[in-house]
Amino acid sequence: RGLDCACVATTHGWIETSTALRLYNRIERALLKRYDAVVAVAQPQVENLLAAGVARDRIHPIANGIEMIEHASPQERLLARRRFRCEPEETVFAAIGRLAPEKNLSLLLRAMSRIGDDAPIHLLVAGDGPEFGALALLVEALGLRPRVTMLGTLDDCAPVYAAMDVLALPSLSEGMPLVVLEAMSAGKPILATAVGDVPSLLAHAPCSRLLPADETSWADAMRAAIGTRSDDSAAREYAREFHSAQVMATRYAGLYRALRGAGDVARAA
Repeated sequence: RGLDCACVATTHGWIETSTALRLYNRIERALLKRYDAVVAVAQPQVENLLAAGVARDRIHPIANGIEMIEHASPQERLLARRRFRCEPEETVFAAIGRLAPEKNLSLLLRAMSRIGDDAPIHLLVAGDGPEFGALALLVEALGLRPRVTMLGTLDDCAPVYAAMDVLALPSLSEGMPLVVLEAMSAGKPILATAVGDVPSLLAHAPCSRLLPADETSWADAMRAAIGTRSDDSAAREYAREFHSAQVMATRYAGLYRALRGAGDVARAA
């Protein structure tokens, strides 16, 4: 207080994998009660904020927005697959994001190891994080090195979306994952666990599937997806209409205008 502006915070979710993170999150939840407005990017966050004591009238759901990933042309797809050394006959799965325990990528690797070595599949793992080294070792231990490519951090993931056939998201915890929105905008089918807002998103993606977090289910689903070359136009149109960066910016601008007109607040921050 004492400022001539409204204080706005945006919450994306809380990960509590250490004592330090649990303490940090506890402090953050206490501070959020003092903000003029708190934006929740996913519905589960609304319930978490209410449980933390944030007043309902200060909570504003605004869904994540993205820059659309355009559907790749055949030439772009061919060049991307050559770049990542994926064979033309292979079905390419991709996992994109921070390599952390809650992303549960070890399950994906173990599920892949259950599929016969002669299956024409390839997995691209794009991202970095605390689990990178452990996952690389697991790839070696499971004998998956010929079929898994660890890409590390990429400045632009558009080539990964161009090369892939299916996005894989076996997470244990999510809010509204941007990778799901990006895959939808590119028309790519998605295999994902039912966490956060993923089920509500995939309700608009008829070529996608929700899976339990167990190796057998994932191995079966990946095996069934071999040969997939789907273009999910319904998912692409939904992402464009409701989750573009422009739609998100318009909703934030509306919130800021509303706050600026409230009481003696001079501007929103």
